Amino acid sequence: MHVTFVGEKPTGSAPCCSLAKTLEERGFRCSFLEEIESSSTAAWVRRARESDVIILTVYNGPSDFMIRQLALARLLGTRVVRWWVGTDVMKCLDNPLDQRQTNLLNRFLSVNVAVSPHLVDELLSIGIKSQYIASVTTLEPPANLSQRKTLPKSVLVYLPTNRKEFYGGPIVRSAISNNPDVQFLIVADESHSLAKYSNVKSLGWVGNMSDVWDEVGILLRVTQHDGMPRMVLDALQRGKHVIFSWSFPGCVFADSEETVNAAIHELKTGMSVNNEGIAAVEAILNRCPARQFDTLLRDSVESRDLGEASQAFLSVLFQTLRVRWTEMCRKIKPT
Repeated sequence: MHVTFVGEKPTGSAPCCSLAKTLEERGFRCSFLEEIESSSTAAWVRRARESDVIILTVYNGPSDFMIRQLALARLLGTRVVRWWVGTDVMKCLDNPLDQRQTNLLNRFLSVNVAVSPHLVDELLSIGIKSQYIASVTTLEPPANLSQRKTLPKSVLVYLPTNRKEFYGGPIVRSAISNNPDVQFLIVADESHSLAKYSNVKSLGWVGNMSDVWDEVGILLRVTQHDGMPRMVLDALQRGKHVIFSWSFPGCVFADSEETVNAAIHELKTGMSVNNEGIAAVEAILNRCPARQFDTLLRDSVESRDLGEASQAFLSVLFQTLRVRWTEMCRKIKPT
């Protein structure tokens, strides 16, 4: 079965990379197409015919042209699944135009999938029904985990170069300043903006996190919005403590400078393995998200939903007229 990922760039820690790797291990053939808009309709039709399922992850829109092309793919028999991972939900909630476009797209989708229960609830608040399948993680738990008694007194922070504000940059800076006896390992910040602090080890982009995990006992993640981050799952699975700005089993909730500093102060006094976190992530992964996704994709291909196809046909007509009208308006010069 051929799955084409559309929308998200398959680089770095992009969720589509982990899902594609997992599906390939289960016998799927996966490919990526970042920009539908850059493909001619003829090229898109060829790509759609080659695909059994399209998995869509977009953080803005979708545009009229994207809806038309996806509707055309569905009309050709390709199933379309939208995968919601976190920030995309936040942006849709905040933008009425994105909500409108999402509802147009939703008319012919096979299914919406969200990576956490709170995303399912948020989508339902704007009329979008979705199915919960936890984030797919490729991590295997360390073999010697049960032998560990204590954890290093150090904190790991994911702080991307161009998204520091979203990932709680000011709160992270406060935590570093107020805990000089704790080492902070900063990953993904290629500007090394916090390297001036004596208790900071700024690593920039890290391709393989295995060695980094061995150096830390706490993950600090304070975001403006989140889904079910694979980094949180990875940390819990390794027995690390997690300070998180969203309520999550096995984590310490903190979403401000005061609560984060209080959480670090409490945790650093006794760095034992987070057995509660291990149990929490095992409960999630025991449902086997990879198998759930596998089943969902195969079932969507086998289904014969004439309603989806008819809505796709209408969407192709409607969106084509919208695209043509927009192009015509742009060509009209004001007098």
